[in-house]
Amino acid sequence: MLLRKFCLILLLLPLASAFVFPQTAGLVDDRNMATNDGTANSTDFYFDLLNPSLAGNSVVIGYTYASTTAAVTISDNESNTWTKTTTCNDGTHSYDTAYVIGATVGTLRIHFHLSAAVGDFQAHATQLSNVTGVDGSSCTAGQTGPSIVAGSITATQTNDLFFAYAADGAGFCCTNIVTSFVPGTSFNLLPNDRRQGTVAELRLYGSTGALNPSMTINQASHDTFGMVGVAFKSGASGTVPSGIWDYCSGEDHPNATAYVMQAPCPAPVPINLIVAPTNDAPTYNVFTAPTDSDSNSYSGVTVSGLYPYIFYAQNATFGSSNSRTMTWHNANSSTEAVEYDAIGGADTSAFDGSAQNTGSQSAVSGASCTNSSAVNSTITITPSTNRAGIAFAVEGNGTGPECNTSGTNTVYDEMWYSGETDNDTPNYTASGYGHLTYTTNSPQTLTWNWANNTESGWNNTIAAFKAGPGPSPPTGLVGNASAK
Repeated sequence: MLLRKFCLILLLLPLASAFVFPQTAGLVDDRNMATNDGTANSTDFYFDLLNPSLAGNSVVIGYTYASTTAAVTISDNESNTWTKTTTCNDGTHSYDTAYVIGATVGTLRIHFHLSAAVGDFQAHATQLSNVTGVDGSSCTAGQTGPSIVAGSITATQTNDLFFAYAADGAGFCCTNIVTSFVPGTSFNLLPNDRRQGTVAELRLYGSTGALNPSMTINQASHDTFGMVGVAFKSGASGTVPSGIWDYCSGEDHPNATAYVMQAPCPAPVPINLIVAPTNDAPTYNVFTAPTDSDSNSYSGVTVSGLYPYIFYAQNATFGSSNSRTMTWHNANSSTEAVEYDAIGGADTSAFDGSAQNTGSQSAVSGASCTNSSAVNSTITITPSTNRAGIAFAVEGNGTGPECNTSGTNTVYDEMWYSGETDNDTPNYTASGYGHLTYTTNSPQTLTWNWANNTESGWNNTIAAFKAGPGPSPPTGLVGNASAK
């Protein structure tokens, strides 16, 4: 009998191994970025992905800028080769996407270099898993809303992941505020900026044949938009994150006493923590706790009554990504920026301590981005619990800008361009956002690098949030510790 059972198992093993479950592409993380207007042009733009890339994952960036002739070169801290898709322009602004299939582990810092100085540079960066190639792309510019399209793309296989990016052709300075973005049929909205008019969407297409990514953009007066789409082939490749993870991040620029921002995050796992830093300057006392369409309750983090604030909602309900909103309550119509980050895998009581620091920063000769103790500012936190987690930091300043972070496993959550000055437009802040990941309760330091031609006072706040019991965060999170 024993021999007979053993033989039966041997016969069944090859049959079981014949069942292969298809791997479909999916979202790993996503962030929306916005930078200068047409009066403060630059040739070089820098920003970080939301997280360093995990093994085998791919990255796609949608972007726009105010030129139809400037050539674009894209590089990063891991020397990946970037491939551009279909470019279009409306006579003033160009629209495109670029991607890396199977980016090198730890890809983080992205550098866009243009052959001529441009303004209105915007970017939207998304990390994807289980992507093996591109199945087509399209681009259409100069469309007057509310309905816009990217152009038809023919999927040659099932389960293509369609990414589409759109931006307002009126430019950073003159955009009519978007009252709402409505994604196309079966698309999920990604983080966006209603004031600057940038947005992206994502859809897994369970069929073959033509699909035309579309979006409805509601404005009091309709601007022209450009929209670019790309279809990615699904297949077994890459790494799905585990443990605590920042799945998406959006930023907007309130200048009203009650400002509504759309706050989507179609993450593959349930979100259970929302963290919302504010670039509230030390003397403004601008923001009170936000409210949202899911009726979450937000707690404020500050030290000794100083600013800026970090708000968070624990055990958050996270409703439809296409209709979820967050309302910022603003006491004096300041233009200070706000951010939200949607976290999965956090502990059910995740808050793990906070700290604050204040000081002054010397001028940087030439306003280059410098990692130097003579001009840097820092914030250090020691988490209360010996468990992995994420710490979020925000810094307000008298005169900026900050340009990068340095330190182990740190990520810079703003965009910087060479030649940037403080508050170079009415809707842009030159203060700092950043975050870091950690695995133990040893002291964690985030250092702000500056690109500032004047001295400045600053104060910053950091808050730590621990992971829930379970697997540690993915390995290979290589922080950006070098200056440009």
